[in-house]
Amino acid sequence: DPLLGTEADFRALCTAAHQRGMRVILDGVFNHTGSNSRYFNAEGYYPEPGAAQSQNSEYYNWYSFHPWPSDYDAWWGVKTLPAVNEAQPAYRDFIFGDQDSVVRHWLRCGADGWRLDVADELPDEFIAFLRRELKARAKDGILIGEVWEDASTKQGGCGRRKYTDGRELDGVMNYVFAGAVISFLTGKQDAEALCLALTALRQNYPKPFYDSCLTMLSSHDTVRLLTVLAGAPDRRSVSREVQAHFVPEESRLNTAKKLMTLAQLIQLTHPGIPCIYYGDEAGMQGFEDPFSRRTYPWGREDAEIQGRFTAIASARKDSRAIRYGKCVFAAKDKDVFITARYDGNETALSIVNRSGEVKRVAVSAADFTQGPDTDGLKMPNSMTDALTDRRYESENGTLNIELGPYCGALLK
Repeated sequence: DPLLGTEADFRALCTAAHQRGMRVILDGVFNHTGSNSRYFNAEGYYPEPGAAQSQNSEYYNWYSFHPWPSDYDAWWGVKTLPAVNEAQPAYRDFIFGDQDSVVRHWLRCGADGWRLDVADELPDEFIAFLRRELKARAKDGILIGEVWEDASTKQGGCGRRKYTDGRELDGVMNYVFAGAVISFLTGKQDAEALCLALTALRQNYPKPFYDSCLTMLSSHDTVRLLTVLAGAPDRRSVSREVQAHFVPEESRLNTAKKLMTLAQLIQLTHPGIPCIYYGDEAGMQGFEDPFSRRTYPWGREDAEIQGRFTAIASARKDSRAIRYGKCVFAAKDKDVFITARYDGNETALSIVNRSGEVKRVAVSAADFTQGPDTDGLKMPNSMTDALTDRRYESENGTLNIELGPYCGALLK
């Protein structure tokens, strides 16, 4: 869309990102098009005939009409999003087969991979073909799928989907992780349930797949994290008008900001690719689409939340154990959840207290029985909180720490 810039602008963006050690991943929406795209062209905006204008259009066979032109398959019945038939050879060539296919074209422009929109509505064969083309053109190219459930047990029309088998996706958007963490922080489940949920997912996914999942807490399709933690009502129980103007009570918002720091601690010390939805780090609020997609609050960022994000992200960047180390979980009681990451002689602990009470926590290696990496963890003689610079000494392999209400620590 020229409104967002030219192709030359995109190439310049990718070049500048690569010079900074960053990668650019595009959002591939290959299940449907817009009704006013040049391929469907329902309103006749483009001069060449689209599928809605002529059955002789080169794009006609991409779509399923019954009858043409007024009735057709559409994504979840939304007529402005006509669904394509991914089995059509001409469509597959357009996406990943031809010399100037969508995949090849944007890889040449500098893209480094794709996030697949509604991956569960794309055939396994289509994803497998796309993956082969991507890997042939970009060895390190990454393919992340939008899958909301456990990707290893996801069922489709032909049985279990093959996302995790090594021939399709590198990873998925980890909505299961997000749901488990939010349920814990909002009091719907306790720390032991969080341990079990995260451990089950790690046991179900191959390690390379799990390490390539987007570890996320908000997205463009969900209620924003801060709004959820501030006690937003179920979206199905209130009108769109209420959603559009919802503002949490100040006391609940203040507590939610503290809980958000705990969410960040769990997210940024967990295996996978931390994925921060723009604006969460600035304290943005909002119900789900379109209210979660408001513009960034330039000049009105929440400095407290932003500072915490920066401190935790910096601690992660400086710690090999957090980024690459083995991972184990522990629940000290219903309110205290601990993540331990360790690599060689380096150990890091993320400890969160979701309750409104002071918690005195004694942590030792024997507490960590959840997960596949329970052997080899050693408690250091002393650790420092990356958020407060406070130093703690261990006694006989046990670290004693006091956590205030809705408080956490990141010990290294």
